Amino acid sequence: MRPKFTRLLFCLLSMLFILSLWGVGASAKVTVTMWAFPIFQDDMAEFFGPIIQKFEKENPDIAVKIEFFPWEARAERMMTAIASKSAPDVAYLNEDIFPTYADIGALVPLDKYMTQEDLKDFKALGALKWKGELYVLPILQNIHIPTYNKAHIAKAGADAKNLPTWFSSVTLWRASP
Repeated sequence: MRPKFTRLLFCLLSMLFILSLWGVGASAKVTVTMWAFPIFQDDMAEFFGPIIQKFEKENPDIAVKIEFFPWEARAERMMTAIASKSAPDVAYLNEDIFPTYADIGALVPLDKYMTQEDLKDFKALGALKWKGELYVLPILQNIHIPTYNKAHIAKAGADAKNLPTWFSSVTLWRASP
């Protein structure tokens, strides 16, 4: 999973750097700022640091700066930054909050910057679209498959065929293996 994540972050930083160049001369050193929220014990050492080093080595005119913020009030912090025109170039956004930013025109749709080849390894891209346009790319992908104990379902009087599903997949547990 890490190689895909590394490739995705590298692609995302490259793409968003290109977007940040509007109005910037080609010879100017550019700093791309990303806002992130803690995932690991030491995000720079365990994850972002090596990716940034590789990216900056391959793109010497670009410096990447990651600013970490607590998870609490992240949506409000981002909205304040957007309103004050001080939003970062790149941000770690969850699927529950990006539609709000897309609706107010704060996000750039990614469709014209991504090819089908770029997107071939990603699953469930529909969840990352808003009003038909792709706004975010997955970083941490997980497929959650609900599981049910058939004995408990029967005891509750429910029909196992009518239970909620994710990605059209349900695993039914037996009462005893």
